[in-house]
Amino acid sequence: MRFKIRQEKFSHLISLVARAVSSRSPKPALSCIKFTVGEDGLILDATDQELWIRSSTKEVEIEEPGEVLIDARIIEEIVRNLPKSEVQIEEEENKRVKITCEKSEFELFTQEVEDFPELKPPAPEFEFVLSPVMLRDMFEKVMFSASTDEVMKNLNGVYVEIEGKTLRLIAADGFRMALTEKEIATLDTSTQTSYIGFLLSLRSVKEISRIIEAGSEEDKMQVTYDGKKLGLILDQTFVVTQRIEAEFPDYKRVLPEGFKTKITLPTELLYQSIKRVGVVAKPGSETIRLDIADNILQVSSTSSDYGSSKEELQIEKEGEDMAISFNPRFLLDALGKIEDEEVTLSFLGPLSPTQINPMTLSNYEFIVMPIRT
Repeated sequence: MRFKIRQEKFSHLISLVARAVSSRSPKPALSCIKFTVGEDGLILDATDQELWIRSSTKEVEIEEPGEVLIDARIIEEIVRNLPKSEVQIEEEENKRVKITCEKSEFELFTQEVEDFPELKPPAPEFEFVLSPVMLRDMFEKVMFSASTDEVMKNLNGVYVEIEGKTLRLIAADGFRMALTEKEIATLDTSTQTSYIGFLLSLRSVKEISRIIEAGSEEDKMQVTYDGKKLGLILDQTFVVTQRIEAEFPDYKRVLPEGFKTKITLPTELLYQSIKRVGVVAKPGSETIRLDIADNILQVSSTSSDYGSSKEELQIEKEGEDMAISFNPRFLLDALGKIEDEEVTLSFLGPLSPTQINPMTLSNYEFIVMPIRT
């Protein structure tokens, strides 16, 4: 195998697929990137057997086809620091590969290509097309609510639900939950099942979000699902991720069916108030209190270490007066994802889940549990 490629292009491709490389696998092949050159140009593959990323380019000068397996960390570091010039990769004898760029030269050991797993794309049993910008925006609106504890597999991810033409994403960590949904015009409900639900790992969701970040509103991303694997194709990049075999909680049981108190106020005003008042909250056990009376919301915090703080905000109120306490970080996370100028908070009681919605939009909601004080 021997080929030449520009350093900038090569470094971009390597960095893209290296996100799927396993950092803890006992199998050396899973710590590598597979490089294949032939009629389809240059193809790079990496996987940890849960997430698979393939990217390719024809902006390459192929002198001899072939394939080779190189440690991802070392080649990513080398290529990133090469001059912005032409890079030549040449396979040598004794399981080595030579990398040359201007006056720089490296010889690296390779692994057996046969040890690298075979990519098995999902069969197109269920497929549709959507904008990568829309999917990334939906992921961003919910994934902050997923648990970061990898032991809790059923909460360490984002639940994907497709019902009719509606794509719905939900994430929860036991203390809060975020839900967003969009209508997908390209979903063909006449020939495909009307309901699908599956769980993706938080790691896979984060990597997919980074990969599709370069996509634009005009781009069309192909999505396929076969009951076990989800596949996404955007330009010359192909991502496959396994579903997580864990049961996501019944999120519909958490959704409030009514309210005793509802308040509406400017989103940014509430965000900044909580941010200021929360400064004196004790780190590690942060608590702010919301006191609702008439058309006034008092946001306050008291700490035995630092003192106290409070602010009063004008609100529109329906229902009863209320006093309730929260972790301020949970509220700030939710408010930071709301693009509407006004936000609505609906309360059932001081110990019941509270719902946060954009004032005019019905496709995003956040549920947060209060703190018992």
